[in-house]
Amino acid sequence: MIPMNSLLLLALVPPLTSSQNYGGKGILPGDLWILCDDEYCHPNRGACIEQPNGESACECINGWKGDGRECLEDRDECVEDNPCPENSFCVNKFPYSDPYPQYKCECDIGFTATATDKHGATSCSDGPQAIIIEDEPPTSIEECWTSCPWKRGQCVGESSGKYQCVCDDGYRYDSDEKDCKDIDECSEDYPCPSESEGGYCVDYDPNHQDYQKWKCGCQEGYIPTGTDKHGATGCKLEFTESPTVAPKPCDNNDCCDEETCLNDADGAGYQCVCNNPTGLCCIENIENEEPCDGKCNPKNQVCGPDNVCICKDGYFSPSGVGGNCKPENQCENSGRNDCDRNAICRE
Repeated sequence: MIPMNSLLLLALVPPLTSSQNYGGKGILPGDLWILCDDEYCHPNRGACIEQPNGESACECINGWKGDGRECLEDRDECVEDNPCPENSFCVNKFPYSDPYPQYKCECDIGFTATATDKHGATSCSDGPQAIIIEDEPPTSIEECWTSCPWKRGQCVGESSGKYQCVCDDGYRYDSDEKDCKDIDECSEDYPCPSESEGGYCVDYDPNHQDYQKWKCGCQEGYIPTGTDKHGATGCKLEFTESPTVAPKPCDNNDCCDEETCLNDADGAGYQCVCNNPTGLCCIENIENEEPCDGKCNPKNQVCGPDNVCICKDGYFSPSGVGGNCKPENQCENSGRNDCDRNAICRE
């Protein structure tokens, strides 16, 4: 629930789009930043959450970790929440994985899923992880072996006197072909570094001498950051020489120590975002008796009529009266220069 004061801020201050801010970090063009008590929450990954003290703050959601303003780290639900049922194990997944977003629950060996949801098993019962060959399971091991591939499975007897064909690890029983087929882990779980991170996945037979089940590798131009029995566990760009980094507007800014400088997506300018939870930054000697309650930024604001902070000469606020002030380019604002409409304005 967003408090009423936050709803008022949302109405008065238009949300920024990602094209006005990071232009990256999991943010797509057109995504909206939600203003939450003078701080902006990460689009899609963050939300404005009411706190026990009645105030509101940005928090990460949907499987992401961070301070709410930036949610860049995958949250390991398996470690932090232990969400899977008894007799099962948990596998952490990427928040956008399809299927099994955030995490997957799988039954231990000797147990079978009796109920499932989008995260896998929600309950596991006693019994081998097997698929019955026929609607009526065979009552003799000889009959079982006629349909069970001995190289990739085995016949297991039950207390009822019937038998099941249990496929070996990495195989799944195909009732149409009556065979244990190789599971394509690359298509179902994709256990390798993602393509966007420079990785790739190749499905292998579970009995392959070098890479059982699957192999992870790095694309051309990338090198592994680590390896295990399946190959690369991570990939990074391989530079033959140090890349040239173009200067950014924030490299030379006038933001104070309590503010974060954010480069505009077009690279033409920047804006200072307050990191203080109170929303007050760059203010010295705040006292209730001061004009405007001491909320004005002494660098670019003064206290105006109705006890509201207004921009000093040479600055303007994109969001209107009371908003953050930034250096003014009078040529970009036709209402702030005296040029004829047929003339060219130059700073």
